[in-house]
Amino acid sequence: VKEPAYVLAPAQCEPFYEIFSGKHVRLEDLPIKMYDRSGWTYRWEGGGVEGLTRTQEFRRVEFVFLAEPSMTVEIRDQILDKSVELADKMGLTWRVLEATPFYLREGVERKGEIVATYDLEIFLPFKKNWLEVGSYNVHMQKFTKSFKIKESKGREIWTGCCGFGTSRWACAFLAQHGFDFGNWPALVKNKIGKVSEVLR
Repeated sequence: VKEPAYVLAPAQCEPFYEIFSGKHVRLEDLPIKMYDRSGWTYRWEGGGVEGLTRTQEFRRVEFVFLAEPSMTVEIRDQILDKSVELADKMGLTWRVLEATPFYLREGVERKGEIVATYDLEIFLPFKKNWLEVGSYNVHMQKFTKSFKIKESKGREIWTGCCGFGTSRWACAFLAQHGFDFGNWPALVKNKIGKVSEVLR
């Protein structure tokens, strides 16, 4: 029996790097942004599976982008701000933490005081614990170098991605607001109402 040749995708951003692998881009044409909601994220989190809150597969929306360094940070921060704004509108108790991503453990050069990753977590009252629902990343040159993505004049370009775990958001929302539709925030009730009208 041969060794495994493939793995289930642990993220949604891999195709973006493949699209630009070995290619040249012009700084003047950046940023390039991609939005992906194509499917599942598969994770084996070392025994961290806990009912509905942390499963080995979950739905996720991914935003991936390629830009010059300061624009990459700006795009990431804008998406994080919008996510926090959404959590507020949904009436959720949340927090944002700095995290160290795997690619900084592999010798990628840090750039000054730039925070590579922020995690957005939402409180689970029944567990008195927090659930990560979003990860907001600046990769610096990790993937441009790994995939040989180059700028036509040799100028520095970075990638970034933001993962938005929709099934985890739903689980955290229900943990805080329960199943009584009448008690849900107006933002969510209006969305659900519109969906139910279409399904009739």
